[in-house]
Amino acid sequence: MSFLAAVQIQTFTEPAVLRYDGLRTSFRRMDKNDLRIAAIVLECGDTLVTRNTKDFQQIPGLQMVDWSK
Repeated sequence: MSFLAAVQIQTFTEPAVLRYDGLRTSFRRMDKNDLRIAAIVLECGDTLVTRNTKDFQQIPGLQMVDWSK
């Protein structure tokens, strides 16, 4: 439970919406929800924890960690 206490939940803010719009233009084939997640992470300057590195690695500047390995 102490691990979850340190986890901060991010929201889909107006800057993230604008970032999403830009990503949507560049990555038409990528899932919209993945692009929303990427936009939020980029706007917050955070690191994405995911197993889906194949799709997310396409996005420049997105920091990610695969904890499944």
